[in-house]
Amino acid sequence: MRILVIFVIALLGSQAQGQTLPAGISPQMIQQLQSMPPAQQQALAKQYGITLPISPSTTLNTPTLGQPGQPVQAAEPAAEKPALEFGVKTEEVKTQARKRFGRQLFNQEVSTFAPTDDAPVPDFYRLGVGDELMVSLFGKENEQLSLQIGRDGTVAFPRLGVIALGGLTFEDARDLIKTRIQQQLIGVEAVVSMGRLRAISVFMAGEVQVPGAYSVSALTTVTQALFQAGGVTDIGSLRNIQVKRGGNTVATFDAYDLLMRGDATGDIRLQSGDVVFVPPYAGVAEVQGEVKRALVYELEGGETVGDLVAMAGAYTQQAFPSLAVLTRKPADGSLAAAISLNLNDADTQALPVSNGDILRVPKVGAALANSVSLTGAVNRPGDYGWFDGMRVSHLLSDVRTDLLREADLSYALLVSYKNALLDISVQQFSLVEAMANPGSDSDPRLAEFDEVVVFSLPELEGVETGSKNSRAQLLEPIIAKLRAQAREDEP
Repeated sequence: MRILVIFVIALLGSQAQGQTLPAGISPQMIQQLQSMPPAQQQALAKQYGITLPISPSTTLNTPTLGQPGQPVQAAEPAAEKPALEFGVKTEEVKTQARKRFGRQLFNQEVSTFAPTDDAPVPDFYRLGVGDELMVSLFGKENEQLSLQIGRDGTVAFPRLGVIALGGLTFEDARDLIKTRIQQQLIGVEAVVSMGRLRAISVFMAGEVQVPGAYSVSALTTVTQALFQAGGVTDIGSLRNIQVKRGGNTVATFDAYDLLMRGDATGDIRLQSGDVVFVPPYAGVAEVQGEVKRALVYELEGGETVGDLVAMAGAYTQQAFPSLAVLTRKPADGSLAAAISLNLNDADTQALPVSNGDILRVPKVGAALANSVSLTGAVNRPGDYGWFDGMRVSHLLSDVRTDLLREADLSYALLVSYKNALLDISVQQFSLVEAMANPGSDSDPRLAEFDEVVVFSLPELEGVETGSKNSRAQLLEPIIAKLRAQAREDEP
């Protein structure tokens, strides 16, 4: 213990005052003391009237010591928890932010995407300052010319003079050049193509991830500009993206037309000086349950329940639309109300959708109409179609093909529903008698939803297949149901 106290004094001296270690105290001994938990160091020093400073591990933003010769590394501050609204969990906030349909299309880091210089140029592309035309001459003369449109909208063509091309479409400019060559250069043919395209300046404003001015290719469209700006924010609209030119809105782009119908007619090409403005969305509605795309959808205004289901990609095979539920929050701030809807009804599909609505499409039940089930030591367990007059022999007619080898042929059960409360009755019968005498009283008649239970022989219940079809395992749910339905007048 005395040696440890010397360690403490040496530790204080070497750390706080920079003094050399006392004789007999090695750096390894100091390292051994430092490896002790801070609480033990404090307790040991306190016994001998020494107060150690607060442990570095208990101090925020304090550098920690590394091995000799290694630089000091600053402790990383604890990550700040995101600010949450009352009653909303972090997982819920993340889910709400990422599940709005369409936002994932543009929800990327700021992109350097731009159309390549060798992309096809449409004939209606309008030439401007900085565009380059490539003219190939062949015939009496073979020459390759590169003509760039100057600030005055003209190009200087050798031997033809100045030609004004600014403001013309590519098709008109090409025809004009070919006509001038045919008139002034006899015996010379020309091929005109676009070279390097000019750059234009557009401004991204509103609810985009990185607003500001961007220099883009002259072939850039609205969606390509959104890619470069990193997409829209959490509250940015995907259905009311506006293109402003000279202070006026010249086009409005609905990204849902492109995402749901492949219609890109609204994705116009931008011009220099255009402003792409993304306002906040006007409203959203959510679709849950058995639809193909259970997500949050932006509302443009005037959508109906049928439109909302269509945006969600329609129903899955397990949907039960006749018992759908619409949850709506009243405008006066009162409690939300649940409205039962039959989505198969045309009037219901025409019901208007409001901001904040939640439409839930339930799943169809597991029970099958017009069916009976076969359980236990059989080759083909499962549900089978029922018909009037059906008996056990219709399900099990051959011992070799229908039953497992360990099946008990002398004892089986028929479980039936007996009333509207789904109470069951249990009837025992002999499988061998039912199969040997089809259509007789030994062959029980089956009703809709009946279940035939076949057990393994008791002496074979220890084997792997027999244990799965043992009496104890197969009877457990049946006995539990019988006990649950027991009443004072019916034990």
